[in-house]
Amino acid sequence: MKQLQLFIALLLVGAVFLGSCVDPNKDIKYNKYTKTDTEAFDFLKTTYEEALFQQYAAKNYSLGAESQQIAQEYQALTEELIELATKNNVLMPNFSATHFDEKAAPAINSFAVSADTAASDSIIASPAVVQEQSQPVSKESPAQRVIHSQEEVVHQFEVASRNTNVSVRNFAASKLEGLKELLEQTKASIK
Repeated sequence: MKQLQLFIALLLVGAVFLGSCVDPNKDIKYNKYTKTDTEAFDFLKTTYEEALFQQYAAKNYSLGAESQQIAQEYQALTEELIELATKNNVLMPNFSATHFDEKAAPAINSFAVSADTAASDSIIASPAVVQEQSQPVSKESPAQRVIHSQEEVVHQFEVASRNTNVSVRNFAASKLEGLKELLEQTKASIK
């Protein structure tokens, strides 16, 4: 009888011990459980990526004296986004070291339609059409990419300021005016 009681006690201790080792983020990682709706989820992911891109651009492009202010502003924004995402059970993405190199690189190899494809798809392809279609899709300068990225961040904040999640809505509304001012300063200093 005592062996049975000892065995049950050991099973109970083992269950308690193993139960305490459970990963607290298991629901987030495996069940994709968050406290946000789809719009807030996209807002957090997109603005986080764009904020990291702004920091990358400030370090790697010579955008003038404003680049350090932009880097500092978006560094603070990144940290606040991580905090907000943690409160809402959203895991932020990890990017590779070359992610922004690829995103910021000029679109040398990305053609609308290559000359071979245009010639084989059409019965008679004029040389003007083939030459026009083989031009790179993106011709943005680094400064234009930075401005476009900041415009995307401002747009995301405008949308999120009307979100149903109160914490996301308040965060977006509090940061929106500052980001609009930073965008205007960047446009004025770059042009």
